[in-house]
Amino acid sequence: MLEVTGFIFSFAAVCLSSAFFTFLLRETKISHNAVYFALIFISQLIVTFQALSLLKGINPPGILICNVLILLIAVGIWLFNGRPMPVMTGIPGILPRLAGVIGSDKALLALTVLFGFCSLITLFFVILVPTNSMDALTYKLARIGIWAQQQSLAHFETTSMRQVIFPVNWELMLLWPVIFLKRDYLTVFPAFFSYFGSLAVVSIFLKSLKFSTKRIIWVILVLGSLPVMILESSSIQSDLFIGFLLFCSFYLFYFSVKNRDRKAMIFSAVAYAVTLGAKSTAILFILPFLVVFLAMSLKEKGKKFYKPLSSFSMYLIIGFLALSAYNYVLNYLSFGNIFGPSSTIGQHISPGLKSFIPSFILYMVYLLDFSGLAAIKSINPDILNGISYFLGLLGYKLSDGVCIGEFSGLNHLFQENFSSFGLLSYLLILPLTVFSLFKCRHNKDRHFYPAVSGLFLLVFLLVLILAMGFSVWCIRYFATAVILSSPVLAFSYFKKTNLLKILITILVALNYTLIPFLNVQKPLPEVLKLAFKIKSFNNFRQDLRLRMDTDFYSRYKLYYLLQNLQMIPDNAVIGLIFSEYDPVYPFFEENPGWKIYPVRYETFLSEKSFDKYDYLIMAGVRQNICPVKEEVKFNYYPDYKNKTIHFNKNEEGKAKTFYANRDNIIIFSGKPSKMSNILDDKLILKYFKPVKVINLKTDGKYGKGLYRVYKKL
Repeated sequence: MLEVTGFIFSFAAVCLSSAFFTFLLRETKISHNAVYFALIFISQLIVTFQALSLLKGINPPGILICNVLILLIAVGIWLFNGRPMPVMTGIPGILPRLAGVIGSDKALLALTVLFGFCSLITLFFVILVPTNSMDALTYKLARIGIWAQQQSLAHFETTSMRQVIFPVNWELMLLWPVIFLKRDYLTVFPAFFSYFGSLAVVSIFLKSLKFSTKRIIWVILVLGSLPVMILESSSIQSDLFIGFLLFCSFYLFYFSVKNRDRKAMIFSAVAYAVTLGAKSTAILFILPFLVVFLAMSLKEKGKKFYKPLSSFSMYLIIGFLALSAYNYVLNYLSFGNIFGPSSTIGQHISPGLKSFIPSFILYMVYLLDFSGLAAIKSINPDILNGISYFLGLLGYKLSDGVCIGEFSGLNHLFQENFSSFGLLSYLLILPLTVFSLFKCRHNKDRHFYPAVSGLFLLVFLLVLILAMGFSVWCIRYFATAVILSSPVLAFSYFKKTNLLKILITILVALNYTLIPFLNVQKPLPEVLKLAFKIKSFNNFRQDLRLRMDTDFYSRYKLYYLLQNLQMIPDNAVIGLIFSEYDPVYPFFEENPGWKIYPVRYETFLSEKSFDKYDYLIMAGVRQNICPVKEEVKFNYYPDYKNKTIHFNKNEEGKAKTFYANRDNIIIFSGKPSKMSNILDDKLILKYFKPVKVINLKTDGKYGKGLYRVYKKL
């Protein structure tokens, strides 16, 4: 109870201090006050965690002290400046007016009801169901668990470079409640709020262009129904958060150049600066924003177009240094590169212009999204053969366009990593963004500004292909792009009922109705059944957390491992000798008293850090990770006759290691992208004794897994 009270107090203090800082801006627009409040709220959390990290004080007392100090400063400045208060006029009549407008259009009325229905189910998921995304369990939540444990954002030894090198601002939003509650109860709420925040700021922008209320509601209902939007609103993916921040930047820049408002320009830059520290994809949006901002500046400022761009750039640099540079500096100090080791960077970069055409074709095919239509799976072999044949005619192979993973055909799942725009992709989204190119020629604001927003999606697609090639794991980035380009949906509303409006209404209604029930990660009927079977709330959440994210009826191997660790006492220090993509976060939830540390096997042996851990858990017979150093020693050679490799005579107690390129082909010289350590328990038996071998051999549904548990002698 004390932990809950502490978080409530912290939340209230941040809200109040953010409100007082917002009052100091003396903004007359209610909508702008809401946007400024949100940006100040987020920025305050980032600054708080950065300051506490330097002191290794990220703990409940440290956070509460910072919250109180900032609140006192905010109140003091507010009192000194004459207690300014925002003008709150027109709010009481908003709901009756909206009800009247919605009631006058049957399509809007039906979709609004279904939107509310879907939102309530999503809220149920947000409150009760934890994320089971492999991405979260291996990286996003895993780094949060370690930060909370070490009370600092400092880099730590890890088997997954993503846990340390990627920007941190999004995870700070998730870290906040975990510090107090010791569990991930509230970690899905930031994405849920980002969903509604994105819809709200889009409506603010359209309202400023004097679009009718009906048209604005139509845009919001269509945008909010897209599978990628609904699915990510109950996840811990950051794309909706990024979309909210970037649209705030877009809208405030528009308002600034239109009205010569410096305050809006500053906050536009702050919004983008926070984004650069939240997710690396913000870098991919730099060119789309430059194109759109240049077009807007030319329209409003003519020959002096450079002035708003230079002002924005200056504020952006300052904002970046204050709010987002922290982890980039840590990367430089640790690896000599602000983005991390070159081996990790190289895994996410496209092979170059050679991949452009096949990557473009693969994205165009994959965006033909059949989320929820399982029958599509049966024709995917034919789709693959057809694409391979077509690419062959052009002189390419299917693999030429794929940077990470593989292309397996059209998507048929309602799943946060694979869904995009559903059946509205080719019916509405892509045609409207292309159509917007012609609308950009109009000088009227109501035509030009929604049209120019379509450039975000088109330019982003080109940048994504050039930078990263094709990957199904990049599909979720389109959630951010579609938020930025959503104003083009204003061109799709018809006052009178016609065939197209009926078809769009049906598809939107189906999304709101079916996604909560057919979401493969957490189908509502199965979640409800489980809720009545498991009495313990934490056991219920752990069961859901370890259901596979592409098949609810199967479990991750870790589920069976954790059931066999009853011999490990509370407050034990556990070293996990896991590979890069093995989930580690469920250990933090299984027993908050445990101290969990990822262990790099070769470092563990070379530094002889045997006394640091009470228990060791080895996964498999090899540890696959990314190399930290560019210059490595190849202590093995090939045996082509027997198709194997031989190791040179090792120094006693050293790990046997071999290296591979990004395609998992073993190399014998050059710069590697991946490395594997052979796990030999004979090297540690002088210091640890084996206590359990867990060999998971099942029917293939759950996969195979070998885990060895050791206790310190």
